[in-house]
Amino acid sequence: MKRKLLILAAALVIAVSAVGCGKDEDKTDAEGSQQTEQNTNDGSASDTSDEDFTKITSEEIDAMADNEFYAANASGVEITDIYVAVTGAGDWGENLLSSPIADGTKVKLSLDNPDFEASYDICVVDANSNTTEYYNFDMKSTVQVTFYENAQCDVSTI
Repeated sequence: MKRKLLILAAALVIAVSAVGCGKDEDKTDAEGSQQTEQNTNDGSASDTSDEDFTKITSEEIDAMADNEFYAANASGVEITDIYVAVTGAGDWGENLLSSPIADGTKVKLSLDNPDFEASYDICVVDANSNTTEYYNFDMKSTVQVTFYENAQCDVSTI
């Protein structure tokens, strides 16, 4: 019994650590469902001068709808496109950003009619046309994804 619990715990740790960060890929065309973006702090993007923008506050979480999450940019370069699609969909859908996310800021994004039983993949394009794909997100529990240099990311969940 104890061995089964240890195996289950190890599998859970591996699964949680595997969620998220992926590898560089070629840019994919985007067509599909409509999704929207909102800047934080009453219409203006948040930045590091106010506080650590990579940390999400309980106030930000309380103000979110079920279909929303924050995208924080700590990559060192502007993010121009973010696409979110059900894992294995084969179509990224539309760019979620109406304007680029400057380095050191974050925006609130919303998904149109998400399927919370499915896992999601995220495709990010930066101002240098570098494209990175991240795999297998649970969007029901994801409240913020912070994108860093070298295709790294951090996922905040509830």
